[in-house]
Amino acid sequence: MHVFISYPSELREEASSVKTALKKRGFKTFQDIDDIGSSEDWHGKIRCGVRAAGLYVVLFSKAMQDTQRYYGYEVEQIARALENPSQAGIIVLLGEAGIEDLPSGLKRLTPILTRESVDRWSSRVVEEAVRVRHERRRKLLLVGLLLAAFVGLAATLGLQFLERQQQDGGGNETWDCASLQGPWTYSLAWISTHRN
Repeated sequence: MHVFISYPSELREEASSVKTALKKRGFKTFQDIDDIGSSEDWHGKIRCGVRAAGLYVVLFSKAMQDTQRYYGYEVEQIARALENPSQAGIIVLLGEAGIEDLPSGLKRLTPILTRESVDRWSSRVVEEAVRVRHERRRKLLLVGLLLAAFVGLAATLGLQFLERQQQDGGGNETWDCASLQGPWTYSLAWISTHRN
């Protein structure tokens, strides 16, 4: 999973600690200082980084909220991305910042209050990121299993239909769905009576 790390410049060291901890757990990360060259289009790279991310980590400080032009742009891009309900993020509330201080677009991020050491809250960020990654993998696995079951069911019904057609001589256009076995008999019967 790709993690976009957003932070005010005063918290670069803390952001680097979070990045190191995430990388140790197998996450790919985006941090502007490491991933954007001095001659590159900063705004374009930020937009691409936000779009590519599966998770956002925002270090938020009430005191730094309005003073950081670049940080504000990142937060704005993340808030837009979070309009998609499948996107997730973690917000680390630093200093005196509280949930009530967050811009409305960031209020649905999972909050972590920092009344403890950087090592402790960065490990909490990693724990939450691992939980999100696990949940996404579980959902993907479930979708894959449902898709496989559907394909298997469709193949079975198709074979039953072909066998029935062969039994009826193959050319007969009328067929009895009730002779097909399985839980989809009523649906197939409805389809056969409503086809053109």
